[in-house]
Amino acid sequence: MSPDKSVGIAVIEYGLTDVLVGLSGGADSVCLMLALLGCGVKVTALHVNHMIRGDEAYRDEEFCRSLCASRSVPFYCERIDVPSLSASCGKGIEETAREARYEAFCEAADRLGIPFIATAHNADDNAETVVFNIVRGASPDGISGIPRRRGNIVRPLLFSTRAEIELYLSECGQQFVTDSTNSDDSYTRNLIRSRVMPVLRSINPAVSESFLRLSRIAAADREYFGAAIDSASGILPAELPYSLLSRLVVKRYKEFTGRRGITASQVDAICTAVSEYKCVSFDLPGSCCSVGYGNFRFCSGSPDTSGYSFPVSEGLNYVPGGNTALYFGCPNVYKLSTSVHVDCDKIQGNVYARNRLPGDRIVCLGVSKSVRKEIINKKIPRRLRRSVPVVCDSEGIIYVPYIGAADRVYTAKSDSSVIGLINSETEILNEEE
Repeated sequence: MSPDKSVGIAVIEYGLTDVLVGLSGGADSVCLMLALLGCGVKVTALHVNHMIRGDEAYRDEEFCRSLCASRSVPFYCERIDVPSLSASCGKGIEETAREARYEAFCEAADRLGIPFIATAHNADDNAETVVFNIVRGASPDGISGIPRRRGNIVRPLLFSTRAEIELYLSECGQQFVTDSTNSDDSYTRNLIRSRVMPVLRSINPAVSESFLRLSRIAAADREYFGAAIDSASGILPAELPYSLLSRLVVKRYKEFTGRRGITASQVDAICTAVSEYKCVSFDLPGSCCSVGYGNFRFCSGSPDTSGYSFPVSEGLNYVPGGNTALYFGCPNVYKLSTSVHVDCDKIQGNVYARNRLPGDRIVCLGVSKSVRKEIINKKIPRRLRRSVPVVCDSEGIIYVPYIGAADRVYTAKSDSSVIGLINSETEILNEEE
């Protein structure tokens, strides 16, 4: 659908008259601003400089400032040192940037008294998100993709493809800037965009539109199941079908913790225990789940991560406590908080992970380093230190997250196996942009 038509539908559907646009300077956000102006909407632009890409980030900032001046659009800019913020909060760069960006949008809209925030997600973004969620093991809710509206945040371009957006700008004679990191296939989303989507598009040129229809159906199903959960409030959870029980677990977890850090495997384990009338407890990010007599509840509790040891196999390996997991296997599956490439042929015997012990040392770059001191030197937040595992083989330590791999197993080959730490909060059931 042409961008002006897609935006026009949103203007009528949501009654958009005064909108704050998240303006990055890329084709999508530039197109969004022009289309909204074309519909007679009062537009204010906010550019967030994440201070990640050096001079290129300031180039984008200046482009947005000049574009708004040429169109008489009020312009605001927020500079946020995302790399420093990421290091201090222990989250990945992308997750930190997204949270900071939306926080800036909401604060600006509230300060300026603007009722709606518009972001420039399009049909291709939605298709890539659905593929990404499916590959990582999404629930049915995961294929609902990017919502066209969430609260006061709207995505007017969601019915338009990237090709339609670029054609629109070409016809308008409007330039835009390109983020150089978009071509970096070390980011899983970029890999999907550059390699997976072209293959799917060769099978069906309208694949993005197909994913959009699938997402709309899945979103409608999610709404139906939400209503069904509310109507089943008086039924013992063990008597509910899995489709409702699993959603009830996720719903109560979000209500209790205010977060989306519970994983599909954790939900499945809780549902199984509930259905089998077991009496067990589960340690989860930000809470514990107590199961008994066909029911369950979430409660506060701090997991004990001392004195553990477990074998490391391919895929995700959860560290006791539930907040983190080790990933071991092929690259480009998860966006890990910290990871390295290792040569499996040099690993001796079985691989296992254990808690950190006094006197632990690892040889990296020819230097024997104290694990305890390196964790302190790396400024790992105290709340994360106890959950940092030490990975060993039969000859000793081979990897410690945030510190690196031992020289005897490390390799620079990008096609080799990856070992790294992932926050379980990133393995979410439904990733919304």
